[in-house]
Amino acid sequence: MARDDILEPIRHRAYRLWEQAGRPEGGDLEFWERARQEIEAEQAAEAAVPDPAAAAKEQPL
Repeated sequence: MARDDILEPIRHRAYRLWEQAGRPEGGDLEFWERARQEIEAEQAAEAAVPDPAAAAKEQPL
């Protein structure tokens, strides 16, 4: 995912975190950073899982 493509998911996650926290005043940077870390961790976990379809294509017959 390109850096520009990650902004929208972070924005949505940060908003959801802010709502779950009771919509407190301020703290926008903290919610943004937490959302960014969560999204990037999820992406890293997805990248670490091998794609079974790709692995099947690589194996010789």
